[in-house]
Amino acid sequence: VGYTLPFKIIGAPWIDGEKLSLALNDKNLPGVIFHPFHYKPYYGTFKDQLCTGVRIVVKDTKVYKPFSTAIAIMEVLLKMYPEKFDFSRKDIKDRISTFDRVCGTDMIRKKLVSGENFQSIENWYEPQLRDFFKKREKYLLYQ
Repeated sequence: VGYTLPFKIIGAPWIDGEKLSLALNDKNLPGVIFHPFHYKPYYGTFKDQLCTGVRIVVKDTKVYKPFSTAIAIMEVLLKMYPEKFDFSRKDIKDRISTFDRVCGTDMIRKKLVSGENFQSIENWYEPQLRDFFKKREKYLLYQ
């Protein structure tokens, strides 16, 4: 938030972009790589503060899985910065509720907090996703 690359960067003043990029690239996520990135947001929470983090570079849109990538990013951030991603904090209750709504369930958050990795979480939701895609086929107007 606050910079010219929406959905393409992740950063904060307390993130080590070099370490985060190494940890994320070690996941070998399909179709995406991560580069260390430094920037100063123009507005928002960290306005005018130097933020470090990663730039998300999609290399192959045919194999890239944005949702799974987001879960992997959350997994790494939870491990690297547990004090910043404490889902039990009362002061971020609204954000937790929003996260759960965006995911469609509270189970993804609970699985992340319990230490499950993104692959395990993906394996959990993948059958449900396949069922959804099957059900929606008859409603699609275009192929």
